[in-house]
Amino acid sequence: MTLLALFMVGVAIFATPTTAAEDVSLDEMEGNGTADDPYVITNARELQAIEQDKNAHYILGNDIDASGTENWNNGQGFNPIGTPSDGFGGTLDGRDHSVTSIEIFRPGTEFGGIFKLINSDGSIENITFSNVLINVDGWAGGITMRNEGTITNVVVTGEVRAYRAGAVARTAYGQVERVATNVTLDSPINAGIAPNLWASTSQVYVGGISLSDGNGIYKDVNMDSQALGSVRNARVDIASVNTGISGKTRRTQDVVINTQVENPVGANDDDAVRDVYWSEAISGATSQHGTELTREQMTGQEAAEHMDGLDFEAVWTTTDGLPVQQWRIQDLSLRVNDRQLMVGKSTDATVTLEMAASDNTTATTTAEYDLNTSAATIENGTLEATDCGTAELTASVAGHSDTVTVAMLAPPELGVADATTGDALVARDSTVTVDTTVENVGDLEGSDTFDLEVDGETVDSTTVAVDGREERSVAFRWTPTETGSYTLTVGEETVGTVEVVEPPEVAVTDASVEADGLLVGREATVSTTLENPDRLAGSETATLVAGDTVVESRDVSVAAETTDTAAFTWTPDEPGTYNLTVNSVDAGTVEAVPRSAVSMTNVTAAEQVLTGETAEVAAEIVNEADLPVETSVAYAVDDDHIETRSVTLDPGTNTVAFETELSETGTATHSVSVADATGDGETDVRSPARFDVTDLVAPETVDAGQEVTISATVANTGGVDGEATVDVTIDGATVTDKTVSVEADSSTRVSATFTLQAQGEHTYSVATGDDSMSSAITAESADSDQIPDQSTGGPTTQSGEETASGDGFGPGFGVVAALMAIIGCGVALRESSSL
Repeated sequence: MTLLALFMVGVAIFATPTTAAEDVSLDEMEGNGTADDPYVITNARELQAIEQDKNAHYILGNDIDASGTENWNNGQGFNPIGTPSDGFGGTLDGRDHSVTSIEIFRPGTEFGGIFKLINSDGSIENITFSNVLINVDGWAGGITMRNEGTITNVVVTGEVRAYRAGAVARTAYGQVERVATNVTLDSPINAGIAPNLWASTSQVYVGGISLSDGNGIYKDVNMDSQALGSVRNARVDIASVNTGISGKTRRTQDVVINTQVENPVGANDDDAVRDVYWSEAISGATSQHGTELTREQMTGQEAAEHMDGLDFEAVWTTTDGLPVQQWRIQDLSLRVNDRQLMVGKSTDATVTLEMAASDNTTATTTAEYDLNTSAATIENGTLEATDCGTAELTASVAGHSDTVTVAMLAPPELGVADATTGDALVARDSTVTVDTTVENVGDLEGSDTFDLEVDGETVDSTTVAVDGREERSVAFRWTPTETGSYTLTVGEETVGTVEVVEPPEVAVTDASVEADGLLVGREATVSTTLENPDRLAGSETATLVAGDTVVESRDVSVAAETTDTAAFTWTPDEPGTYNLTVNSVDAGTVEAVPRSAVSMTNVTAAEQVLTGETAEVAAEIVNEADLPVETSVAYAVDDDHIETRSVTLDPGTNTVAFETELSETGTATHSVSVADATGDGETDVRSPARFDVTDLVAPETVDAGQEVTISATVANTGGVDGEATVDVTIDGATVTDKTVSVEADSSTRVSATFTLQAQGEHTYSVATGDDSMSSAITAESADSDQIPDQSTGGPTTQSGEETASGDGFGPGFGVVAALMAIIGCGVALRESSSL
C-alpha cells in the first residue's frame, strides 16, 4: 500500500491539464448527464467534452469518425481525458457504436490513453475503438493508462507506442471482461491487455503484434493475497511475445493459445494453470504448462470434445478453426454455391462469422442447421437435394443466424413430344424433312442426342439443349436413294411411313403461236401445254427458241397427274421468217414484217359535237405485206392516251374505228398511231344551247279587271342556235306558252298581256326548260260593274254574263287563256307582242 501511495504521488507531479481546440460545451449536447438522461455524443469534439464533467453519464448516438483529431492542439491530437489522480468516474456506453481513428501524439508526455485514469466508479462498455494511434514516452493503454473501474464488451484496434504499453491499459486494477484487442504494441514492456494486471480478466481476446519482448495478456500478476490477478476464457493470437499468457500468474484458466512463442504459457506453478490448450502444430512451440493437442483436436467439432474445460454452452463456440468467444461474433452470413440444385446433387454451404478484432472465420462444419423440408439434407456444410421443392436452410452459431432459400429442381429429362413430316410420298433423291419438337419435362436445362432412324438405321443425328420446362423445334433430314416404303422414327416417337417413288417426268406436249405475220417490235404470245402423268408434283424447264436463238427458259411446276399451261412472249427485232419451238415442240412459223410495211393514209373525225356527246374517229391503215400482220394501234385525244388496241391488218387498206366522249369545249385533236406512222383529225366541241330568263318586268299593283303586261329577256348562252319553249304561269297555272328561236350568244324580248279579275296577290313566272324568274302582282278593288263570282272565282258582269278580256291572242296563247278563264283563274290573256 505504501508503494501504491508513492506511485500516486509521483504521477501527480507530472499532471498538466490541457484543453482541446474548438471546445464544445456540455450544455450544447443532448441530455443532462444523468443515468436516465445521459449526454449523447455524436462527434469527436463532444467526446472531448467529457473532460468538463468526468462523473456524468454518456452514450454514443452514432459511429464517430475522429480522424480529424490528428490536427488538434498543434498536432498533439486528442487530449487524454482526466489526470492520473483525477480520472473518469462516470459511464460511457457506446451502444455498439464505434470511434474510428482517434489520435494522441505527445512525445515527451509520461501518460497516454483516451482516458488517463478510469476510477473505480467509472465504466466503459459496448464500444469499439478502431485504428487508435497513441504515442507517448511513458505509460499508455489503448483505452486508458490506468483502469480501476470496469471495461466490458469493448474492442480496441490500432497502435500504441510507449515505454510500458497495453492494448487496453498500462495497469489494470479493475475488471476487464469481454474485451478484444488487435493492437500493434511498440514498447519494451507490453502486453495484449495490460503489462500489470491486478484484477480478474474474463473472456478476452488478444490479437495484433508485439514489436518487442512482451506477453500475450499481461506481464505481471499481483501476488498480493487480496487480489485475484486471474485470466479466464481468453484466446491469445498475438505474435512475437515472450509468453502467450504471462511471465507469471496467479491463475490462468480456460485459455486457447494460437501464437508462436517460446513459452506459450508462463506460470508460477502447475496449479495456476487450468484448461489452457495449445498445439505445437499450430504455434510451432511447446510449453511446460497447459494441455498440448493436435491441430485436429483444437479445431472443428473435435475441439468441444478435447477442450472439455471450456464452456461451449455460454462462452465458447466451435468453428472450422480454433474456438472463439461467443461475444466476439458480430454477424453471421450463410452462402450456398448453387441456389438451384438438381435432385440427387449437392452443393456446399459456407458459414462466415464476422469477428471483433480479428479476421472473419468460418463455422461451416460446426454451425447448427435447420431445414424446413424433408426434401433435402445437410451434413458438414454439404446440402443435398433428395426431392423437388424449396428449402429454407438456416445456419445458427451462438445466437446469430442467417437463412437462404434453395430451389431443388427436377433433373433435365428430354424427350420427343412430336415428330411429323409432310412428305408421305417423295421422289427418290429428294430430301425428306422431319419436324421434331423436343421437350424438357425437368426443371433444369439439359441436352441430349436424338437420332432419325429409317427402318432402324440412323440417317441423321443432332444434340439438342432445352431449358427446363421448355420445348425446342429441330429438323432432321434424309435423302432416300432407293424406291420403296420406309418407317421413320425419332427417339421413341414414330414419325410414320414414307413411300419413295421415281421422280416425276413432266414434258411439253403442245406449243402454238397465233400470229402468222408480226410487225417488227410487236410482242407475240406462245402458249405451251405441259403434262405430268406421275403421282408427284414435278417441274420441267421449258425453253422457247426462235430460229436459233433461245428467247426464255423457265421452270414450270405441274401438279400430279394433271396438265398445265405456260405462256411465253417473243418480240422480233429484225424482219424475217422465224420457226418457234418449246423444248423442240413446234409452235409455228411467224413472218416478222418491217414496220415500214404499215402506213397511215387518213384520219377522219366528227366535225362538230356537243359536250357530253361521242365523237367517232376512223383511221385508214395500209398493210403493204402480202399476209395479215398483227400490230397495235394507239389512239389519243389532245395527247391524252385513250386506248391501245391489238389488230390484225389484212393486206391492203384497213379501217380502224375509235370513239370517245368529249367533255370540254374547243377543238379536240385526235391522234392515231401505228408502227412508225401517225395521223390526226379535229372535232369542234361546243356547249349545247341554254336559255336563261332575265330582266322580268311587270307592275307591282293593278286594279282588278285591269290589263297587265309582263315582259322578260330570253338569252341563249350556249354555243349553238336553239329553240326554247317559254311558259308563263299565274299562281302556278300555265296561262300561255310559246316556242322561240334564239341564235347562239343572242337574246330576244318576250311579253304577255292579260287581265286580273280577282283581288289579292298573284304570283307569276316566266320559265324556260333551263331557267325561270318569278314575282308578284297585287290586284286591288276598283269601281266596276263587274262583281267577282265568289263561287267560281271567275269574272262576271252585273248581268251575270262571263267575259274575257282581250280580243285577240297570238299563236298558242288563245286556247290556254280561254281555258284558264273557264276554270276560274280570274285572268284573261292577250298577246301584245309575239314571243
